[in-house]
Amino acid sequence: KDDIRMSREEIRDYLREGHNMTLVTNGPKGFPHAVAMFYALDDDLTIRLASYAASQKVKNIERDPKVTLLVESGRAYRELRGV
Repeated sequence: KDDIRMSREEIRDYLREGHNMTLVTNGPKGFPHAVAMFYALDDDLTIRLASYAASQKVKNIERDPKVTLLVESGRAYRELRGV
């Protein structure tokens, strides 16, 4: 909805607050593989992640580069925010 959509600047500021990210990849049998990740943010809003090359998430991305990223916060419904 347009009335709750964050601007590019709001997204940048929110991501720089340092929340954790959920990275979802497609597992080898087609099931989602979701993991919590720390991330870094470049000035152009490029998100950087680090992981071991032998990890399941890296194997999944090598096989299928489609991923979903979610950064969210809030404890009560009215506090929920996410990108």
